[in-house]
Amino acid sequence: MSPSELLRVKLLPDTEHSMLTISTANSPMRALLISLFAPRHITAKGYMDEIADFLQTIHPIREVQP
Repeated sequence: MSPSELLRVKLLPDTEHSMLTISTANSPMRALLISLFAPRHITAKGYMDEIADFLQTIHPIREVQP
């Protein structure tokens, strides 16, 4: 793959560079509570889907035939 095939740009509104929503990034207590009680929701909505899609692009998962 060439580097240009790996480049993706996606804007996630209301998100900081850390991939946290601005409200979470601005509140250490909110970030702590989400980290403890809902860790899968700590990043901005859609971020983990983008990561999964990217990984699937560079290394597709193949189903094993029985």
